[in-house]
Amino acid sequence: MEENGVMDGVLSLAETVLEGLEFLLNRLEDGHALDSIYLLEDVQAAVVSIGNALEKGLPGVEVDLSGLQGTPLEEELDRMWQLYKQDNVNDAQREMQARLLPEARRWKKELEKCFEPLRLT
Repeated sequence: MEENGVMDGVLSLAETVLEGLEFLLNRLEDGHALDSIYLLEDVQAAVVSIGNALEKGLPGVEVDLSGLQGTPLEEELDRMWQLYKQDNVNDAQREMQARLLPEARRWKKELEKCFEPLRLT
Protein backbone atom coordinates (compact mmCIF):
# COMPACT_ATOMS: atom_id res chain seq x y z
CA MET A 1 0.00 0.00 0.00
CA GLU A 2 1.29 3.40 -0.99
CA GLU A 3 0.08 5.08 2.18
CA ASN A 4 2.10 2.67 4.33
CA GLY A 5 5.21 3.53 2.33
CA VAL A 6 4.60 7.23 2.81
CA MET A 7 3.85 6.74 6.51
CA ASP A 8 6.99 4.65 7.00
CA GLY A 9 9.06 7.23 5.12
CA VAL A 10 7.70 10.11 7.18
CA LEU A 11 8.26 8.31 10.48
CA SER A 12 11.75 7.20 9.46
CA LEU A 13 12.67 10.73 8.40
CA ALA A 14 11.25 12.11 11.68
CA GLU A 15 13.51 9.69 13.60
CA THR A 16 16.45 10.86 11.48
CA VAL A 17 15.58 14.49 12.31
CA LEU A 18 15.68 13.70 16.01
CA GLU A 19 18.96 11.78 15.70
CA GLY A 20 20.44 14.64 13.68
CA LEU A 21 19.50 17.18 16.34
CA GLU A 22 20.98 15.02 19.09
CA PHE A 23 24.19 14.68 17.09
CA LEU A 24 24.18 18.42 16.47
CA LEU A 25 23.91 19.02 20.23
CA ASN A 26 26.96 16.79 20.75
CA ARG A 27 28.86 18.80 18.12
CA LEU A 28 27.88 22.04 19.88
CA GLU A 29 29.04 20.65 23.23
CA ASP A 30 32.34 19.70 21.62
CA GLY A 31 32.77 23.21 20.18
CA HIS A 32 32.15 22.30 16.54
CA ALA A 33 29.25 24.58 15.71
CA LEU A 34 30.42 26.05 12.42
CA ASP A 35 31.55 22.81 10.83
CA SER A 36 28.20 21.20 11.59
CA ILE A 37 25.92 23.88 10.17
CA TYR A 38 25.27 21.63 7.15
CA LEU A 39 23.49 19.24 9.52
CA LEU A 40 21.15 22.00 10.68
CA GLU A 41 20.38 22.69 7.01
CA ASP A 42 19.62 19.00 6.44
CA VAL A 43 17.36 18.82 9.49
CA GLN A 44 15.44 21.87 8.38
CA ALA A 45 15.05 20.45 4.86
CA ALA A 46 13.76 17.16 6.29
CA VAL A 47 11.16 18.94 8.43
CA VAL A 48 9.97 20.89 5.38
CA SER A 49 9.86 17.66 3.35
CA ILE A 50 7.70 15.96 5.98
CA GLY A 51 5.40 18.98 6.08
CA ASN A 52 5.04 18.86 2.29
CA ALA A 53 4.23 15.15 2.35
CA LEU A 54 1.59 15.68 5.01
CA GLU A 55 0.04 18.59 3.11
CA LYS A 56 -0.42 16.38 0.04
CA GLY A 57 -2.12 13.80 2.20
CA LEU A 58 -2.54 10.11 1.62
CA PRO A 59 -4.97 9.10 -1.12
CA GLY A 60 -8.07 7.51 0.35
CA VAL A 61 -6.81 7.73 3.92
CA GLU A 62 -7.95 10.11 6.62
CA VAL A 63 -5.19 11.08 9.03
CA ASP A 64 -5.86 13.42 11.94
CA LEU A 65 -3.12 16.04 11.81
CA SER A 66 -4.70 18.35 14.39
CA GLY A 67 -1.95 17.57 16.92
CA LEU A 68 0.59 19.03 14.51
CA GLN A 69 -1.24 22.31 13.97
CA GLY A 70 0.77 25.22 15.23
CA THR A 71 3.85 23.07 15.79
CA PRO A 72 6.65 25.49 16.62
CA LEU A 73 9.41 23.15 15.41
CA GLU A 74 10.09 25.27 12.35
CA GLU A 75 10.15 28.39 14.54
CA GLU A 76 12.66 26.73 16.87
CA LEU A 77 14.82 25.77 13.88
CA ASP A 78 14.70 29.37 12.65
CA ARG A 79 15.74 30.56 16.12
CA MET A 80 18.66 28.11 16.03
CA TRP A 81 19.70 29.56 12.66
CA GLN A 82 19.78 33.03 14.18
CA LEU A 83 22.03 31.82 16.98
CA TYR A 84 24.34 30.16 14.46
CA LYS A 85 24.50 33.35 12.39
CA GLN A 86 25.41 35.29 15.52
CA ASP A 87 28.07 32.67 16.31
CA ASN A 88 26.47 32.33 19.74
CA VAL A 89 27.41 28.74 20.55
CA ASN A 90 26.53 28.88 24.26
CA ASP A 91 23.02 30.16 23.61
CA ALA A 92 22.60 27.70 20.72
CA GLN A 93 23.52 24.84 23.03
CA ARG A 94 21.09 26.00 25.72
CA GLU A 95 18.36 26.57 23.14
CA MET A 96 18.91 23.10 21.71
CA GLN A 97 18.62 21.45 25.13
CA ALA A 98 15.78 23.54 26.52
CA ARG A 99 13.55 24.10 23.50
CA LEU A 100 14.51 22.57 20.16
CA LEU A 101 15.10 18.96 21.20
CA PRO A 102 12.01 18.79 23.45
CA GLU A 103 9.90 20.27 20.65
CA ALA A 104 11.35 17.81 18.12
CA ARG A 105 10.51 14.91 20.44
CA ARG A 106 6.96 16.18 20.88
CA TRP A 107 6.61 16.66 17.10
CA LYS A 108 7.80 13.09 16.42
CA LYS A 109 5.36 11.67 18.98
CA GLU A 110 2.53 13.64 17.38
CA LEU A 111 3.47 12.22 13.97
CA GLU A 112 3.42 8.72 15.40
CA LYS A 113 0.03 9.42 16.98
CA CYS A 114 -1.34 10.71 13.67
CA PHE A 115 -0.38 7.49 11.91
CA GLU A 116 -1.42 5.14 14.72
CA PRO A 117 -4.76 4.21 13.07
CA LEU A 118 -2.90 3.22 9.88
CA ARG A 119 -0.45 1.04 11.77
CA LEU A 120 -3.30 -0.88 13.37
CA THR A 121 -4.77 -1.86 9.99
